[in-house]
Amino acid sequence: MTIAPLLLTMTSTFLLLGAAPDAEPADDPTEEIVALEKAMLDRWGTGDTYSFIEAAAPEVTYFEPELDKRLDGAEALEKLLAPFKDTFRVFRYEMIGPKVQAHGDVAVLTYNLIDYEESGKETERWNTTEVYCRLDGKWKLIHSHYSLTKCGVK
Repeated sequence: MTIAPLLLTMTSTFLLLGAAPDAEPADDPTEEIVALEKAMLDRWGTGDTYSFIEAAAPEVTYFEPELDKRLDGAEALEKLLAPFKDTFRVFRYEMIGPKVQAHGDVAVLTYNLIDYEESGKETERWNTTEVYCRLDGKWKLIHSHYSLTKCGVK
């Protein structure tokens, strides 16, 4: 006789658990990561190369067309970018088709980037891949890869 109430209680509990909303809503960091990236690009456009350095985790890796091999670490990134501080301006940019693919504490942001000079003329087109990791509750850049779109095609 005592097993029937126990089974009834367990069945009710399982049904309620299955119908209850998740204790934590799905963590979709898309807006946050795109906002971080845009803030970094906004600063970059003023010649502020430290925007990338500040966004990076200590173990960041970096690829771009001017490098012969992968760059490893925030110190190396700072050494690469520091000489360019305040030597350029990107007057406008477009971030086209940003997509964030998140898996736990890692998220991959991909998009196409178009830079424009002051006259409105397009200067460069980039394929961009940024890998972010949530460290101590904050999203930090752990890998950055820029490649020219249709390199050599005019």
